[in-house]
Amino acid sequence: MREPAFSKAEENFAKCAIFEGNRLDGRSYLEMRKCSIEFGQEFGTCVASIGNTRALAHVSCSLDRPSEVRPSEGKIVFKVELPPLASPSFDLNKKSAFAIDLNRLLEKAIVQSRCIDIEELCVRAGEQCWTLRVEVTALNHEGNLSDALCLAAMGALMHFKRPEVTVDGHDVKIHTADEKEPTRLTLHHKPFCVTIGYIEDDRTESDGDRQKILVLDPVRQEEQVLSGIISIAINKHREICAMRVSGNRELDSSQILSCTKIAANKVKDLQELIETAIKKDDKQRKKGRIPRVNCTVMDSYLGDLGDISDILEQINNIKMEAQPEVEIVNEVEPMNEDEEVHGDEEMVESKPDVTEVEVITPKTESNWSETEKWFDNSVMQAHGDGMQVRYDPGLTQMRRERDALQLELKSRETKEKELVKRVRRLEKRLNDAIDQDQIVEKLKAQVAKRDKRFKDLNAYLKKLPTMDEFHQVTSERDRLECENKELTVNFREIKEKLGPYIEKVQTMSTEKHQLEKEIRDLYQAKSELEDKLCCTNVTSIDNKENNSQEILEEKIEQQRLIETNLMARLKRERQERHDEVQKYESEISQQSKSLQLMMDALKEKNNEVEKN
Repeated sequence: MREPAFSKAEENFAKCAIFEGNRLDGRSYLEMRKCSIEFGQEFGTCVASIGNTRALAHVSCSLDRPSEVRPSEGKIVFKVELPPLASPSFDLNKKSAFAIDLNRLLEKAIVQSRCIDIEELCVRAGEQCWTLRVEVTALNHEGNLSDALCLAAMGALMHFKRPEVTVDGHDVKIHTADEKEPTRLTLHHKPFCVTIGYIEDDRTESDGDRQKILVLDPVRQEEQVLSGIISIAINKHREICAMRVSGNRELDSSQILSCTKIAANKVKDLQELIETAIKKDDKQRKKGRIPRVNCTVMDSYLGDLGDISDILEQINNIKMEAQPEVEIVNEVEPMNEDEEVHGDEEMVESKPDVTEVEVITPKTESNWSETEKWFDNSVMQAHGDGMQVRYDPGLTQMRRERDALQLELKSRETKEKELVKRVRRLEKRLNDAIDQDQIVEKLKAQVAKRDKRFKDLNAYLKKLPTMDEFHQVTSERDRLECENKELTVNFREIKEKLGPYIEKVQTMSTEKHQLEKEIRDLYQAKSELEDKLCCTNVTSIDNKENNSQEILEEKIEQQRLIETNLMARLKRERQERHDEVQKYESEISQQSKSLQLMMDALKEKNNEVEKN
């Protein structure tokens, strides 16, 4: 059954009303309809109303086995039903995409946000836990159904009390309400769903300049003209638990943020409404007044019940008239052809050797077949007004044969149907066999791969050492690690010992460079003096004085002595340095050889360990 069509005139009227700020029910853009909460006789039964939109939620619990992944936690199962009672567009036998979206929204808002302490629902870890079943049913859909379902579900969960249990070994005893007071569920936070619709103003020409108008709690007529709907599940701490966006227009981040602020302000009122309703319900129960859910349907006018009684009377009369009056003749005496029985008695034609008589009685027209009508009409026309019936063995035999043929035809039809079913079953089995052959081939390939992997694994396991060999290898590895540590310590000590020798060598090399520089300077001074001596000999060969010549010769002799001394000192220092360098090199070569031998031994040990 489909919902009544929404005409173009109604659509334009609803849009114009929203654009002008006059909604269909007289509310403002950010005004919500009146909300109410009612509880039933049992704990966990709640009816939530947002305007004319109503939803029923019922929470029940039972002991079940926890999941293997989370053995110390309970379970929560949600089920959303949208019957045709709520709206003609809903289908009873088929679950719509809208119902699936609402179910996911409630699961994300309540279960995945860890609203309920599911660890408290565990009775025995890994063996038994409580399973909560939350069944939410729409009673009337007049817009914003998601908020009504969420409000009913949260009201039922906050109102629900689970029975107390006693664990004695492997036995779990569930106490009744008379034995022990049931306990309420522990809720870490209380999320509620707030739905906001948005529509673009079509009165502007360009798409980029169109302003989006936000409409809180839209009714069903408004939902059909809105550009999109955003449902936000949020608690009073401004924590977003879930969000659902639908429509053909997008919202930017600033608009989503403003929607979130509006929802956060409305959630406080919804939570306060449920808490006050629960307090009121507890007070009434303490006084002995068990509440019942009010049903406004029974207050509606059903019409004049006298007409219904008249109709029922007429139906009974028709049934009485339709029942045929049948007379059964057990024994019939032989009669002559001229004898007749007048009145309401039936005329029976008798023949010799006849002991059984078939009585033809009038039947209702609804139970007749076409063949029966033809036979009975022919008999009635042959004997007058049809009220007097004579026995005709030929017609009786024909009727019996006809009934036998009809039974045979029906049996053949049933056999044919059974054969068709068998053929279909055989075809299905054949297809299944073909599929099974393919599955068997795939399984064989998988088994071959697993066998190969198993063989490789066995070969690898054979290569692995035994426990004794493993302990021996580990002990050898530890010993080699200790030796390696000792070698590193020795190497550091050798480096520390060689440090001063290296410094001495460096100082000697600097001194050598200085001496070589001094020698170069002396050679230069000598060459200058010889040049001067030659010049003096050329210019004043005759006028030289003996004193100056002696002085120059003395200076030259002094320079030669200095030069010889320096050369002897340089040779001596070179020899000492050469001896010390040879000594250091021999020591370093010995240390490096011993270190290399130790490193080679360590590498061999490591290679042996890796091979084992």
